[in-house]
Amino acid sequence: MKLISVIVPVYKAEKYLGECVDSILSQTYEEFELILVDDGSPDNSGKLCDEYAEKDERIKVIHKENGGVSSARNVGIENAVGEYIAFVDSDDIVDKQYFELMCNKLEETDSDLCFCRFNVFDENSCKEYEEQIPSYQIVDFGNAEFVEFAKSFFVLKNNVMGSPWRSLIRKSCVEHIRFNPRIKICEDLIFIVNVIFNSKSICSIQNTLYQYRMNFSSAGRTYKKKFLVSQLEFKKELHNIFKRFDEKTTQKVLNPYLCMQCYYLFSNEIKYKKSNSEHKREIKQIKQSALYEYFKLKHVLKIRKFKVFAVWLLIKLHLC
Repeated sequence: MKLISVIVPVYKAEKYLGECVDSILSQTYEEFELILVDDGSPDNSGKLCDEYAEKDERIKVIHKENGGVSSARNVGIENAVGEYIAFVDSDDIVDKQYFELMCNKLEETDSDLCFCRFNVFDENSCKEYEEQIPSYQIVDFGNAEFVEFAKSFFVLKNNVMGSPWRSLIRKSCVEHIRFNPRIKICEDLIFIVNVIFNSKSICSIQNTLYQYRMNFSSAGRTYKKKFLVSQLEFKKELHNIFKRFDEKTTQKVLNPYLCMQCYYLFSNEIKYKKSNSEHKREIKQIKQSALYEYFKLKHVLKIRKFKVFAVWLLIKLHLC
């Protein structure tokens, strides 16, 4: 059996960490190490990690100063010794056959990366995410499917494909790839697309094996400081990744997506303007940035979301 290194970044996770860790420890596939990276959590999460490590020798705990989820995942990668790597968020739950089925699929297809389906749940409900996960068994990046598959990661209704959780990755594919700590939103996408482009082939299974908790108190639902700096870094990374494509393909794939990133910038300022006295100055800076050129009506209409059009209209009419 191949060893799997399971990386769990931990920060303010004491409420749900037990469910997460228990679901990992109950796997039918037992050849794994669980790396809990305590990212300077101010609650009892670090203590809980140590308590779990005392009970199971497969658990490795790393305590570090707070640096964000990307920093924590990078530390996990650098300390991983398994042939495969899995990322699990500290408030999520995995099916007991998660590792077994994913590993078997990778071995069967000799692939570098495997995806599965997932559920989204909160305290009141649970439903399967209505994504159109590709039905392919293997994608060989040497053939014509390469560009079409790359595009699927930037389809706005399906961009959760760019998440590192609910995937199993051959470690050799990430030897020189890390999460960018300067990117605060969509850093997952940059990482996983880099992994894909560094893979010889990938596979997927239709089993729903990962349960993603919709955490309404997460950092993604608060005002994002220095968001523009993060998004400009995101744009830079995307264009570096797509250097291998011709300009026409790059524009077709990325322009609507970068328009959406610009929308996130404006939405962040508009939504939290009451708590940010500098919101008008921030909006002005966004308009002066390289991302603003993508905030065009033709791209907005391709996104087909009324909220995006509404923000575009507010900005163009100078109403915020």
